Amino acid sequence: MRIAWADLRSQVVARLRWMNTHHAQHAWDQRVRDPLAAHALAFFAYEPAAGRFELRTATRLFLHGDAPYVLPRLVHEFTGQAIRCQQRRQDPMVTLTDRRDPLSPQARFLGVGVSSLDTRWQSWEVTQRTAAGIVDIPGRCVAVLNDGTTMVIDRGGRKQYDRFTVASTAELEVDPGIVGWFRGFDWRRVPDVAALLGGPLSEVDRRDLGDALSLLANLARVLGADRP
Repeated sequence: MRIAWADLRSQVVARLRWMNTHHAQHAWDQRVRDPLAAHALAFFAYEPAAGRFELRTATRLFLHGDAPYVLPRLVHEFTGQAIRCQQRRQDPMVTLTDRRDPLSPQARFLGVGVSSLDTRWQSWEVTQRTAAGIVDIPGRCVAVLNDGTTMVIDRGGRKQYDRFTVASTAELEVDPGIVGWFRGFDWRRVPDVAALLGGPLSEVDRRDLGDALSLLANLARVLGADRP
């Protein structure tokens, strides 16, 4: 089971990387005519298939006008919407998302994630003024899973030499000494959430990221309480 869970967490990282790259592309293309918000949400489930757990994802992008919030506020507002959906006996992963993988009756809820264009290097507002194109747009992702895992992922742009780094409170190694799909990438395991907030972060960024992780954990509890 240890390897199966490590593999599943690796799938979460790969999916968030894909999501963040496409989020950046759409946001850059639409930055003038129909701007997107700097943050998007992902909701994870898993089900057994072909001898392993396979990830299933639902996502929600926001127009800037619909979600002009810092990340903690966006998560707080979305949690309220999710609770109201549940009170109406609606599934938030269907009602409140715009893209989703099909789920079988065997699917189990796994957790929540964020794709963000606000990063440890600069805000999306600054990036829009300074980037020459998509290759100059970095990103950040976070995930809070119901097995107790918290992850922070940084995707660098050209200025950061396209580095892709993952910090996780739980194991990602599928085979001893081989970090699954992360060969060639920087990955480190940290003891707790406090360690995820270390490093070269501004005080505002550290506070907002800490608040967002706490609120995401609450959102995961809300969604998980209403699903298998």
